[in-house]
Amino acid sequence: MMELTKERIELFIKRPLDNGLTRGEQMEMARQLLAGLEQEPVGITDRSEIEGLKRGEMANVMPPDFKGVDEGDKVLLYAAPQLPQPVEPEITSEELDNELLEQLIDFRRDTLSYHKKEGNKVQTVMHGVVLRAMLELQELRAAMLQGAEPVQGWIACSERMPDRMVDVITSNGVEIGKGWWDGYSWKEWHKYDAVPGKITHWMPLPNPPQE
Repeated sequence: MMELTKERIELFIKRPLDNGLTRGEQMEMARQLLAGLEQEPVGITDRSEIEGLKRGEMANVMPPDFKGVDEGDKVLLYAAPQLPQPVEPEITSEELDNELLEQLIDFRRDTLSYHKKEGNKVQTVMHGVVLRAMLELQELRAAMLQGAEPVQGWIACSERMPDRMVDVITSNGVEIGKGWWDGYSWKEWHKYDAVPGKITHWMPLPNPPQE
């Protein structure tokens, strides 16, 4: 059965020309709508109880065959249809080879670029963090193949801050800059080294290349 998730429907509604539904997804949507139309009520109440709910009050709900509600005031209640939830893929370290990792990085870059262009702040930060983790994994694998010491990863500011007056790489979770911590706030040598917003992570500068 074709999966039609909430996220897929929201993407289609937002940009239908760019994210058209496949025939299988159209059939699945029709099936779910039909199931909703054929659904039996699970309870009954009246309009005054609904108004009470809007005010934050408790509402009395009776079985759907209850006859003590006036026909003009009754409100039938239905269970909300549940869309399939996205299944988290299970990928072992052996399956995540370098080629697949490169494809995932390219996909994540495109997704990050899209949300950044659309001004979706939460999605931009989320995909930026995931992309950074993938790039760190790629760098770690490259360093291991070359027999070099792995590059130290990002350190959350909530865990610890760098030594005072020491240049480090900084990030707000999406963009990367350079600066130092003076014990009270972040500073930069040049304005183009700064990252907008709050700095959330940092890492030491890499060692210079060895001749």
